[in-house]
Amino acid sequence: MSRITSRLAALAACLAMGALAAATSASALTIQPRFEQWTVTGGIFDKKLNQPINLPAGSEFNGSAVVELNTLAGTVDGTVTAPPFKTTLKILGQSVETGVTFTEVGEAEGSVAPSATPGLETLTVPAAANIGFTSLKLLGLSIPTACKTSSPVSFPLIDNLTLVELISTGAKFAGTTALPKISCAGLLGFLESGLLTQLISGPNNPYSLAFAPPSQ
Repeated sequence: MSRITSRLAALAACLAMGALAAATSASALTIQPRFEQWTVTGGIFDKKLNQPINLPAGSEFNGSAVVELNTLAGTVDGTVTAPPFKTTLKILGQSVETGVTFTEVGEAEGSVAPSATPGLETLTVPAAANIGFTSLKLLGLSIPTACKTSSPVSFPLIDNLTLVELISTGAKFAGTTALPKISCAGLLGFLESGLLTQLISGPNNPYSLAFAPPSQ
């Protein structure tokens, strides 16, 4: 199938899904898909703890893209939101119920460009978020904390997919990231910072995130 034919087929599929608005100009045909309440799943696997910290149900991506079909290139932007959640971490051999927050820093702004593989596009979205720790519960005792990563956690999100997949089924990202030192406020902040940094922070922590339409 020729490149021109592939572009026309992709456009026809996109229009049939009714998930985008199309705009024309004298020089190009542009599609503008919107991503409303797309489900975000996955999380980070902390190497030191040897266990995952996964985003909770209700995590969402909301954004939009602009792709020029003549070049199959464009931009994508949006925001990831996650409600505060609790997870159980194994700390010093004990199960500790931990309050966690995931707060995106700024808006994710990325690009869409033709991949080296014919028929695929490369979606690149640099993103960053602060991870906070709001409470620690051990042996029935709940300790409020005011801790978060001292700098945002970087997520260089990259996926190779078709244009139709980008719009209709979503993207999957995987890579590794560093977890910065943990900074805590309050009277016990110094002690909490040192403990959590020793237990959690470090390089090369695998992550995997998936963005999909609400119905999937």
